[in-house]
Amino acid sequence: RCEPDKGSHATCVLNPPIASAPSDASPSGKSEEASQKRREDEEEEKEKNDEGATATPSFPALALRCRRALFDLPEVPNRPNKSSSPELSCRKCRSDLKGCKQLRCSRCKKVLYCSEACQRQDWKEHSQDCKPPPGPSPEELELRDRTCPICLEPLGLLAESSADKKISILQCLHCLHTMCWNHYAQRGGAVCPVCRDNLGYSL
Repeated sequence: RCEPDKGSHATCVLNPPIASAPSDASPSGKSEEASQKRREDEEEEKEKNDEGATATPSFPALALRCRRALFDLPEVPNRPNKSSSPELSCRKCRSDLKGCKQLRCSRCKKVLYCSEACQRQDWKEHSQDCKPPPGPSPEELELRDRTCPICLEPLGLLAESSADKKISILQCLHCLHTMCWNHYAQRGGAVCPVCRDNLGYSL
């Protein structure tokens, strides 16, 4: 901009350039940063979903828990969460076993080794607390082998039942497939097909 002086000469005043904000990253850098942020958000959402699935059992899992409680069986422990599972490492040398050959103790089924040499060297110490996992009780075996008294198919009382294999437990605690019980009741069956007990209601 030029402005006249009091004299005969004109004085030119130049406008200072406007400073632009420095760019932190190039377009490719911004794209990379956005992708990294998106991946972090997806991983965080996945962890939340995993935690929610662990905290809220499914309906078949809840039904199995109720059946075990009804027959005075201990509750099956929840499956360990992926984030809380212990690291895969050799008990003797502590080497990382992720993606490597793993040897598991055939007795306790808990301890891992990287080689037979490590397993032999650690046996003296490990043998003091190496115990086989507890087997099912006689009551548990009997319930596991029960069959439906109508169709004679396995009931699967100690497994999570599918939608087409739902289980009904009668007032007398005899068990049968829900579909079999419905057909039986529609034909006028008002008594238990096993003990012939007169049923006022069913569970």
